Amino acid sequence: MEPDAGDERERHEGHRGEEEEPASKRNGRHDRVAVRGPSGGADGGNPSDHRAHYGMLTVPPQPSMGAASQPLAEDALRMASYAYATAGGDPLASGVTPARSIDFAFLDQVLVSYQFVSSFKADHTDFDENKVATIKKGVTTRDEVVALLGPPTGMQIYPMVAGKDDTGLGWSYAQVRGSAFSLKVYQKTVVVSVNPAGVVTDVQLTASGER
Repeated sequence: MEPDAGDERERHEGHRGEEEEPASKRNGRHDRVAVRGPSGGADGGNPSDHRAHYGMLTVPPQPSMGAASQPLAEDALRMASYAYATAGGDPLASGVTPARSIDFAFLDQVLVSYQFVSSFKADHTDFDENKVATIKKGVTTRDEVVALLGPPTGMQIYPMVAGKDDTGLGWSYAQVRGSAFSLKVYQKTVVVSVNPAGVVTDVQLTASGER
């Protein structure tokens, strides 16, 4: 869904750890980018002069973890979040305002985490959290996890996961129902850490809200 040419765009930079605490427990910068969608609600998009059409792009399944990005302050964790929502979209579930978001984390100029989330029917990131209980540390393999939950929609490396040699595979889903005065927000996330041998070392599942 592409916003109209006259849509407003806003960008907020320089917030340091006030809205959410990064997994690494380090201070950092959290940049958020938002535009106004066709419905007039606060949606995510591209802060440049180009027309925002992020929702039409294919998200790379595995961005280059560890590749240098823009110069940042040494030993600094920087977060960047992009989001888009529209009342006119086709949601996965009836009554939900469909939305997409993607979050990136950079540490010392290096990408250490990303997570894509969507409640649009076409590219939703919903997963069966009931299957997470069958994942066993030291036993279940990476391939078996993917067979259970589908391809991961996010990835993490140290320090976003505990093990320095581990890779975190992420699945996350969120949805919003109701009006501005009566919102019902539901979200769930699972991160499965695997070692270089492809065996699970940790499983973290969180969920909140009412579906």
